[in-house]
Amino acid sequence: MVPVIYENEAEIIKRRERLGKEIKSLIEEGVKIEALDEISMPGTFYLIYQGFNDRDLMMDIQKLYRSAYPKLIGGGGRVMSDVPEERKIRVGFVSSYFRRHSVCKLLCGIITNLDKTKFDVVVFSSTSDPDEYTEEIMEDPDITFINVQEGFLLKNRDLVTEQNLDVLIYPDIGMDTKTTMWAHGRLAKVQMVFWGHPATTGLETMDYFISSDAYEYSDGGNRFSEQLIRMDGLGFFFKADAVAEGMGDTMRQELNLKTR
Repeated sequence: MVPVIYENEAEIIKRRERLGKEIKSLIEEGVKIEALDEISMPGTFYLIYQGFNDRDLMMDIQKLYRSAYPKLIGGGGRVMSDVPEERKIRVGFVSSYFRRHSVCKLLCGIITNLDKTKFDVVVFSSTSDPDEYTEEIMEDPDITFINVQEGFLLKNRDLVTEQNLDVLIYPDIGMDTKTTMWAHGRLAKVQMVFWGHPATTGLETMDYFISSDAYEYSDGGNRFSEQLIRMDGLGFFFKADAVAEGMGDTMRQELNLKTR
């Protein structure tokens, strides 16, 4: 959707302005598409690294997807009142990166360390390369692990609604395009996005963006379509033993570097 490398800042501004105009033009034309499950939604991954406020642009992009393919808007997440005190809150997490990846290294510890006396935890994973990080979540007896092998598609969003979740959390919207296929739907009463990809989603279905006061501008809330939640801490759980014995040499070999 946008280039990775530019000649200068002027070109970045020009490209962004052109993109914004083209998106609005497509919305006004009422363009329609026949299917999304079979194709990749164009990514917006690099926008955040340009250093501009992406809120309005992202909102227009998501509006285009919804108008071009109205089935995205579906969902069927239950409408509920406050959670009764006698039962636990059912919370789900959706990601393609529940493996040895920066997203999981920083955020999976939050999932595994949630107070299971207060939360029922469900994890939806589409990773095609499971490893020791994946196994730690899978083997946790207090976590329901659902392997979404075919990826996050419109036709399998019922995997979420069947779980009757109170809260659905996406750690990294914007990194895997197919995650957005689920995120466009209202699959739970409350839906949130973590800062695994530190950019607003522009989605009407995302209620909160969970970040840290240390990460955001003083006017940070103006950069988000979601309600911005500023945590006092850094908002991650990184294990001291994340680099296990011998793993360092393994990583060096993968990078064709000499082992120590």
